Amino acid sequence: MPDLIAMFKSEKSLTARLAWKGKLADVSDVIAPVKSLYSENALKTVNFYNQIERKSSYYALPIHQATIHVYYWRDLLEKVGHSNKDIPTDWDGFWQYWTQRQNDLKAKNIDIYGLGLPLSVAAGDTYQTFEQLLEAYDVQMLDANGQLQVDKPQVKE
Repeated sequence: MPDLIAMFKSEKSLTARLAWKGKLADVSDVIAPVKSLYSENALKTVNFYNQIERKSSYYALPIHQATIHVYYWRDLLEKVGHSNKDIPTDWDGFWQYWTQRQNDLKAKNIDIYGLGLPLSVAAGDTYQTFEQLLEAYDVQMLDANGQLQVDKPQVKE
């Protein structure tokens, strides 16, 4: 039996390299009976090319999928007469909505934030949220030559 390993973000770590070198077992037969339970994107993260066998196949099993998230206090939203159905799905509308709800809370003498972003030196949530914000505002941290641009005024904005 082959050894088993569990990796977070394996598609960005050793898995692709090990599959390329022919060091992983093809697990297509394991995925086949449950393939319809996976999203297309989840399956893409475990499909790699094996240069020894000259084929692409499944060389890992997706066991975890996550998304970027923002926490909010549903009960605080309800205190100002709103529900999660009222939250806009467009980027600018979303943040404007929370600015207004915060003002509504203050008007009711509730001085606590009803929305929170993760902040940690160790968790992936902070990094992922930062990446999301960079993407939303089309911030290019590196130029075409890979040089850091953080000192440029347009990046600072």
